[in-house]
Amino acid sequence: MSTQLLRTQQTQAIPVQFQYTTTTTPTTTTTPTTTIRIFASAQSAHHPPSLRMYLLSPDHRQHVLDLTHDTFAAIKTAQGILVDFAGFPAKMIDLLERCLAAPAAPPRFQAVLRDDLFQIVEVNDFKHVPHICLQLTPSSDAGCKELLTFRLAEVQHQCEQLAEQLGVAREQHDDVYATMQALQEELALVKRDAAEEHNAVRCRAAAALEAAHAEHQQAAQLAQSTQTTLQQALDEACAARVSQQATIQELQQALSAAETRGDAAVAEASALRDALQRQSAANQLLATQLQEAAAKREAAAVLGAQCEQQLVQIKELQKQVEGSTQEAQGCRVLTMQRLCTYSACRMSWARHRASCRC
Repeated sequence: MSTQLLRTQQTQAIPVQFQYTTTTTPTTTTTPTTTIRIFASAQSAHHPPSLRMYLLSPDHRQHVLDLTHDTFAAIKTAQGILVDFAGFPAKMIDLLERCLAAPAAPPRFQAVLRDDLFQIVEVNDFKHVPHICLQLTPSSDAGCKELLTFRLAEVQHQCEQLAEQLGVAREQHDDVYATMQALQEELALVKRDAAEEHNAVRCRAAAALEAAHAEHQQAAQLAQSTQTTLQQALDEACAARVSQQATIQELQQALSAAETRGDAAVAEASALRDALQRQSAANQLLATQLQEAAAKREAAAVLGAQCEQQLVQIKELQKQVEGSTQEAQGCRVLTMQRLCTYSACRMSWARHRASCRC
């Protein structure tokens, strides 16, 4: 018979429960349970300390084991137990807890009950090693009454504890109920305040919506008027652009004509400059001839008559040269005036072209 253990503790006793499964197939799905209770009595003037273990099988048969110092010493010697009598209950509980925590794979501990023999066995890969073997005896009526007395005391203690817990739970329930009432009142106040605030916010939102709608209408009207004004300004700008394009074309034509006239004036000024240079060369040549004539007049006093005639001729020639010089100076002045007029025309055209670009 393999076992699986479950331990609980009480104030007056140390009960241990474990479940076992028989080798035969059960007729129902309910797993039978064997209950183990261990009671340790203290030493008194008339009775030595003792240890009693009750075992209740699934068929409601009760087994009992009474251990004193003498019987425990015999079991300790026979089975090689290392703990003393005082430490035996705690060690027994420790072994049963190991049976509860036994893993599926070995090594593990098992509690085994065969008839009246109770064993705790360690199962490993090699063999089953029994740690303790206890021979139990059927319990008498006095033992059953004693166990029932202990159980009644335990149940009464549990009832007292449950009554205390119930009182505490009722007090907590009253506190929670009072807190809940206060919270409900506070919630009602909060809901009322929230409803009032919601109504106020709704009124403010409606007023803000109306104001926004009015502002939207005003903005739409302003945008419509602005669009009309901008359309008119755009039409005027288009008309002005067309007019400016026509004016630019006219100015370009006038500029082309002015450039043509300026080129002609430049060519004429170049020709006049060449004529002036030739006249200057002729004047220099005449001055040279005058110097040579003066030298000849001083050198050839004897030829005075001829020189006077030549001088008269030279004077006439000089008059002609002076007339030609005056004509050249007039041409030069006219050329300078035309150049000034051309420069003024170019500057005016440049300013007009810059204003048109802007």
